[in-house]
Order: sequence, then structure tokens, then C-alpha cells
Amino acid sequence: LFLGPILCGLLTRCLATPSNTHYGSAERWMNLRDYIIGPISEEMVFRALFLPTLLLACQINATNDENPDQCFPFFSLRTVQFLCPTFFGVAHFHHALIKIHEGHTSLVMILLSTLFQFSYTYLFGLWSTFAYMRTGSVVCVSVCHAFCNYMGVPNLGFMDKHGLLYQYKALILPTYAVGIALFYRGF
Repeated sequence: LFLGPILCGLLTRCLATPSNTHYGSAERWMNLRDYIIGPISEEMVFRALFLPTLLLACQINATNDENPDQCFPFFSLRTVQFLCPTFFGVAHFHHALIKIHEGHTSLVMILLSTLFQFSYTYLFGLWSTFAYMRTGSVVCVSVCHAFCNYMGVPNLGFMDKHGLLYQYKALILPTYAVGIALFYRGF
């Protein structure tokens, strides 16, 4: 999935002029939060604790001979698979409150960015739920979560005609497509 962004990162490192960026204490704490504490704690809560609890509720109710796939009166096992990522996405709404408190942008932009963040967080939650149900490993999904946090949302800046990577877009675009195709095939 991240084949294109990895290529963009490598090209940028090769083509950009070196910088003397030094990370301060705040950046180190944010990196620790984003790449270690956040992924581990979120996967422990939403995959290792929350998902099995919902699945157990489905199994307990599955003794109902009339409809064994029915969990409680209102949702099925399949619904649990789609419900868990919803809570995972909603858990990230606090970013909107931070933006409102800091007064960086208009409420419409905050709403749009929150909906966009919910969308990709929900999609990652779907994949993570699927991976956890297949592997049963919170370590696996935590490492994938940390990697996705590190990579971020793919940057399409290489499409900017004035950008550093624009001349390589004929190489980068197929790499994005191959990465997406390989991800889809593996799913």
C-alpha cells in the first residue's frame, strides 16, 4: 500500500539538499506518542479488549438456534466487524476540539478535516480489525499501526508542477498503483 510513498521519500532524500534538522524534546515526545504509545494502547483497547468483548457477546447469543449469526437483537457478527472501527474513528474526534481551542482555522475546515480523518481512521480500523481477527496478534496490528502513523496519509505533492518530484511522476504513479494492487491482492 505504501510502495508509492516510500519511493517518494527515497527520491526526496536523494534529491533534496541536506538540512540540519535537530529534534527537540517536544518532537521526541510526540514521536514516542505517535509511533509507540499510541499504536500499542489503541490496539490494546480497540482490538485486544473491545473486539473480543463484542465477539464474546455474539458467541454467547449464538446459542439461539433460530438465528446463530444474530448477536443481541440489533447486530450480527458482521456488524461487530464494522462497529469496532467506528468507535476507533470516533475516538480521534478530540483532534477537532484541539483545533477549535487553538483557533487555527474555520469551523467548516475543522469539520472537513475531522470527517477526512475519521474516514481514513475508520478504513484503517477495518483493516486492523480484519488483521487482528486473522492473526490474533496485538503485536502485529500495533506494528502496522505504528508504520501507518509514520507513513501518514499518502502525499500527492509529486503532482505539483513546481515540486521537486514532478519530473518523476511517470515512475511514481505506477508505483502507487502497484502498491494498492498488491495490498488489495493480499487482503
